[in-house]
Amino acid sequence: MFINFEGVDGCGKTSVINAITIYLKNQGYNLEVTREPGGTSISEQIRQILLNPNNTDMLPLTEAYLYASARAQHVYKKILPALKNNKIVITDRYIHSSLAYQGVVKKLGIDFVYDLNLNAIDGGLVFPDITFILDVPIEVALERIAADPNRKADRFDQESIEFHKQVREAFKEVQRRFDFGTHWQCILIDASRSLEDVVKEILDILLPRLKCDKLTNSILSK
Repeated sequence: MFINFEGVDGCGKTSVINAITIYLKNQGYNLEVTREPGGTSISEQIRQILLNPNNTDMLPLTEAYLYASARAQHVYKKILPALKNNKIVITDRYIHSSLAYQGVVKKLGIDFVYDLNLNAIDGGLVFPDITFILDVPIEVALERIAADPNRKADRFDQESIEFHKQVREAFKEVQRRFDFGTHWQCILIDASRSLEDVVKEILDILLPRLKCDKLTNSILSK
């Protein structure tokens, strides 16, 4: 299974992913936990360019191509091999972030950004089985960022509150457009609640599917 977590900066993705990872590992699941942009040596180098606070004059088009390039390396060198080895892949951001940030907020268009990424996601085949978009009011997200002593400011931290509000609404638009029901689900989660409540809701959604997949794989192997 391929699981993706999305949302504005400060929505709590890192904490949620850590909690989910610990739980699933304790249940005996084999995981590959990764992030975007990044996940491989080359992708991490691209990440440094994208998030460098000095690169304030970067064009939206440049952003989009750099994210797609990092994603291609990530998919073919890390995500696909892990899935082929029957691992559960959990990623902190994926194509949905590009659709929200560059497609909607930077006004390149969702269709343009999706088409740009088609080769990066293997013609659309390497799409998350399920995406959780963690939704919080921007004021809450910014408070969480300010309270995190380990966080280093990046290029997107220099954006206005209005920009981040637009990103939040953009993710909602992406969720509406890319929720395909039982396959390739995209679910909006209220992440303004306690970490325990958020993790419980996500596990309540995930575990039945994981157990079903585990049973199916066991039957097929006989």
